Amino acid sequence: MMNRLRIFAAILAIALFAGCADLGKKAPVVENPPDTTTSYTADIQPIFDGRCVGCHVGAIQGGLRLDNYFLMMLGGNSGQVVIPFEPDSSILVQRIEGILPRMPLVGDPLTPEQIDLIRQWIAEGAVEN
Repeated sequence: MMNRLRIFAAILAIALFAGCADLGKKAPVVENPPDTTTSYTADIQPIFDGRCVGCHVGAIQGGLRLDNYFLMMLGGNSGQVVIPFEPDSSILVQRIEGILPRMPLVGDPLTPEQIDLIRQWIAEGAVEN
């Protein structure tokens, strides 16, 4: 029983340490964001919640989490996935538009309307609003 507790404690410590490894990084900050018509909270996060966080949360598929604005802006194993004001340069857009591998990997692709909304949000500065 004591060995199981030690193993559990060790695994927990490793998981906590791994989760805190990126805390020293800073997400890009958009200074003086322009007026936006797209809301991250109302428009974008619901798309991520419905189609992306099944893989991009917790276990952190590809090192990318899409359940949290700050963590998303940090990026993943492929680097920064959202480049404010530059949807064509953003890996997120490239993936959802079908550049291999297409995201989401499982299920239907995002709708053209969802893709357009994400592109617009990034073009407006990808602010957390």
